[in-house]
Amino acid sequence: MKYIIIICLIFIILVLMEMRRELNCFVRKEYVIPMEGLKSSRKAIFLSDMHNHVYGNDNEQLLQAIRIEEPDFILIGGDMLVGKE
Repeated sequence: MKYIIIICLIFIILVLMEMRRELNCFVRKEYVIPMEGLKSSRKAIFLSDMHNHVYGNDNEQLLQAIRIEEPDFILIGGDMLVGKE
């Protein structure tokens, strides 16, 4: 019984650590979609599921990551604001 409690506590701690990491780090994934007929490439940023989270002061970390990519388009998929001021 003692070992089951220890294993459950370790599991809970790991889940809480993952939740904290996920809330404080945005994920950058890159996809290349070949499009025949285009004379030049285009770059888009797709933002989604931010849930009113802020990355740094005034979202500076997120803005810097976007600026580095120099996108042609910024698309917003939803769940950006949940109702906080």
